[in-house]
Amino acid sequence: MTRVLIVDDEPSLRVLQRLTLEERGYTCDEAAGGAEALELHAASDEQTPSWSVIVLDHRMPGMTGIEVAREIRERGDDTPIVLYSGYIEPSVETQAASLGVRAVDKVDHERLLDIVDELALAA
Repeated sequence: MTRVLIVDDEPSLRVLQRLTLEERGYTCDEAAGGAEALELHAASDEQTPSWSVIVLDHRMPGMTGIEVAREIRERGDDTPIVLYSGYIEPSVETQAASLGVRAVDKVDHERLLDIVDELALAA
């Protein structure tokens, strides 16, 4: 079973991502922000399967997607991460790349799905 964690502070976008990914056969977990995502991450253990891919919104209250990705990497987790945002600037792309994170524009929904498929197959 391929699991995806979707992290977005906008409920409608989170639901859209979940429904679309579930149609493609993924099992999805959701977090409404960075802090909640990190709590789920910390709580994951042998009883809670880890994710094949983590999909992170970049601009969220409290923590950015880059900050969440950095914390996940500092915990020693190399799960593939896709950062998506309507505000991807070159500096954000550079930071994402330094963490081994793929960045995609939020409006390019099909590209996001293609990247998730690619990363899930490689996992």
